[in-house]
Amino acid sequence: MDNKIIITKLLKEEINKIVNCSSCGWSWNTVDSDEHDKYVCHKCGHDNSNNYSTKPNVAAGVLIKCLSTDRIFLLLRNDKKPTWSCVAGHIEKNEDILEGLKREIKEEISINPDIIDFKKINVVKNDDGVTFHYYEGFTEDEFKAKLDDENLKCGWFSKKRIPLPLYRDMKEKIIKI
Repeated sequence: MDNKIIITKLLKEEINKIVNCSSCGWSWNTVDSDEHDKYVCHKCGHDNSNNYSTKPNVAAGVLIKCLSTDRIFLLLRNDKKPTWSCVAGHIEKNEDILEGLKREIKEEISINPDIIDFKKINVVKNDDGVTFHYYEGFTEDEFKAKLDDENLKCGWFSKKRIPLPLYRDMKEKIIKI
């Protein structure tokens, strides 16, 4: 097949791509979107670009502890099997890891991330191929979060009253912080 024909076919496939929202299940054709919101759900506003991207699979998360109350902030993720976890998300191409994590904090819980003192703990490659940058975060006072659609609930918990079920490896992280 001629290279010109192959390129034309690939471009048509990209332009006429059907996108399925991983949050609410709504579907749309990318031809109905402009370049900036091609993967943003037209129904619930969820950004699905990481599901359709060829970008490196990099994510970051922070487990936040309030120093004045000694409690941990957790989110109940809006997944098929909801689990309690830290604030986390995918880092965009050419985005600094910590700046990407701060963006995720703003998006997911609508707080100013500058109230958190970040301490990088480690970087691991998960079984699913994601390179995950893990941070501990410390804040003087408990904040009130406003959740996005990626999360069902949130709360501040003492280490003795951690909700279940927890996302993988969260128990060990909570014990160490």
